[in-house]
Amino acid sequence: MQARLVEPYLERVDSRGQIAEAFARSASKQAVLQDADARNGRTYSGPILAVTKHHVLQKTGDALYEIHDRSLAAANDLEPGKDGTIAYAFHKGKIVTPDIKAAISFARDPPEVALGTHPQLAGAYAAIAAIEHQAKADGLTPQQRAVVLAAATRHIVKAIERGEIAETNVTTEVDATRDTSLDR
Repeated sequence: MQARLVEPYLERVDSRGQIAEAFARSASKQAVLQDADARNGRTYSGPILAVTKHHVLQKTGDALYEIHDRSLAAANDLEPGKDGTIAYAFHKGKIVTPDIKAAISFARDPPEVALGTHPQLAGAYAAIAAIEHQAKADGLTPQQRAVVLAAATRHIVKAIERGEIAETNVTTEVDATRDTSLDR
């Protein structure tokens, strides 16, 4: 029983030590290291300097560094040396990835706005249009179509969040009939 409690605690202490060492290597003497405030609505942007199993070190100002607890963040990969945004929402940290931004835009914005910033969503909009067309062809009432489209939209938003964005294949139907009146 003691091992189940002590080992995770020691791992977190070691992780915190690794972050402190990374801070000492990266920061000036005037720099400030603090725990990130994980309250709802807080967002931090800046270069990721170190990542351990339990913590993330991020530079958020000229001389300001934040330690993020990864148990409060989504299970997305952060890479040292790259910029990252960590947003805390609903008291549970969530790392905002490009896929999550695209999913939010798909769910909230008009198509022309979402496609302007996330052109990869064209396939998702094509899927919704196809579902709507099929629902009409199947003779569903407007209320039934609304239920079907809401469910399809929720499903597509979840897929976009996972990085599963539908691709489009644009095809054009061509009338292959031949006008034989012009033949000699």
